[in-house]
Amino acid sequence: MAKPSSPRGAARQRVLDASLELFALHGVSGTSLQMIAARIGVTKAAVYFQFRTKEEIVAALLEEPLCALGRVLDDAERETRRVRRVEVTLQGLVDAVLANRRGTAMLIRDPGAALALKQIEAFTVVGERLESLLLGSRTTREDRVSFAVLMGGLMQVGVSPYLEDLDDVTLRRILIRVGGRLLGVDDEAGVRQN
Repeated sequence: MAKPSSPRGAARQRVLDASLELFALHGVSGTSLQMIAARIGVTKAAVYFQFRTKEEIVAALLEEPLCALGRVLDDAERETRRVRRVEVTLQGLVDAVLANRRGTAMLIRDPGAALALKQIEAFTVVGERLESLLLGSRTTREDRVSFAVLMGGLMQVGVSPYLEDLDDVTLRRILIRVGGRLLGVDDEAGVRQN
């Protein structure tokens, strides 16, 4: 995240940092605004001044990763061949997951996070764009299950003890290759590793 340039920006960032820590430990549902305030040594009113609800905090935590992923999807949508659209989308998605492992772990562990996500329009829009780019006109049951397995598997990256020994470069390469297989593009021309 960018460094805040104002005192209010710094205070906001402290709330976000503490929230992410607490959400990872206790989940969104198990974290209160009071807990966030106590973590950073301010009053609940000071947290409330920055964010009125936990859902607003979740939205703020996802704002930058969703914008970055949106830019990747813009690039992918300009591609004319399906294989290339899938390559660009898959690479950007994997990079986003690897760059935000803590946030991804928070999302998968907590049903409260899932409820908060449903209220974030940008999350829904990105999800729909991902599905469109990765599946295209492929809408069989098997295609939809493959997409769900891919998305669920990517969400596990931040929490799986089976992947702790893999460095990001190796993990990225494997995730893109496996994702390509799940989406059926390895048969068409293979997914390139950029």
